[in-house]
Amino acid sequence: MSLSASAQDWYLQPKASVDSFYDDNVRLTTIDAQSSVGAVARAEVKLGRRTEAGEVAINGGVSSHRYDAVSELNNTDGFLGLSSAYQLERSRFGLSTLIEYDSTLTSEVETSGYVQTNKRRTRLFVAPSWSYSLSNRASLGVGASYTDVSYQDVGQIPLYNYRMTGGSLEGIYLWSERAQLISRLAYDHYEADGLGTSSDTIGLLTGGAFAISERMSLVRQAKLGASCRVKVPVG
Repeated sequence: MSLSASAQDWYLQPKASVDSFYDDNVRLTTIDAQSSVGAVARAEVKLGRRTEAGEVAINGGVSSHRYDAVSELNNTDGFLGLSSAYQLERSRFGLSTLIEYDSTLTSEVETSGYVQTNKRRTRLFVAPSWSYSLSNRASLGVGASYTDVSYQDVGQIPLYNYRMTGGSLEGIYLWSERAQLISRLAYDHYEADGLGTSSDTIGLLTGGAFAISERMSLVRQAKLGASCRVKVPVG
């Protein structure tokens, strides 16, 4: 179920859903696999203001997972985000922030794969950006990002708090009405608490895109990267 309302420059978009499911291996393990039926209830709302010069929006949501046979895996997740953009004559400024409070049952499937127990995770993400139109055909963009992830009461579980910072420089050139050239230089730094490990990665991407039709595009890219990993003694 979703609704929407607007007044002048403001808009409000709430939505909610309830799903049922069956999982034949809720812990993703090959030993003593457990199955369960359950339900997921979600609620989300987005409030924003849109003008000719820019947009700002706040969105938040809550989701609750309930299992019939393994109640210790029940969990409730939530998030709160802010996105904004402001357009000047040639410059465009943007800012995206997100705070997530969820369970490792939800977040670790795509990262560490550790989904055996229900532990809480907090993730903070901040990403400012700036782009500038050099001409009608060329534009330059600069971006930065910061991610901080922390876990609660993980004990002997191999999960460690970590931070990631990064930056990028991107250039786009419109070769014609259908073709454009893209070049992007990126840098990322990773650091994990408790391990004394940090890594630095530099990557360069160049390529282009060609619009075959209004619905189809051809994209070709070439990547070049290098990374350095350092382990510092703890204590």
